[in-house]
Amino acid sequence: MDAKELLRLNVLKLREEALKVPGAVGVTGMKKDELIQVLAKAHGIVFEQRTESAEKVHLKKQIGALQTRRDEALGKQAHEEVAHWRRGIRTLKRRIRALSRTAKAPAPAAAP
Repeated sequence: MDAKELLRLNVLKLREEALKVPGAVGVTGMKKDELIQVLAKAHGIVFEQRTESAEKVHLKKQIGALQTRRDEALGKQAHEEVAHWRRGIRTLKRRIRALSRTAKAPAPAAAP
């Protein structure tokens, strides 16, 4: 069993698997994430810890600010202004997705 399979299982199947683990206590009362942790520990599966970069957090804050401005413009029915804020939000979201792609891309191999 690997991490992908573990995440795809529903709670009932996770409970069935967790009951097979020796020393697992309180399995029937656990939530899905708790069950996954118990099973991962039992099977020696390590999950990646994702951390958000400071730039990504900053962009998300900017998006939030633009969304409030967009909502205010919607209330005033200023359609040109709404279009302006939406364009800005879309641009920032694209930058976040680009950051994610670069973070996931493998590092190029060094030339000998």
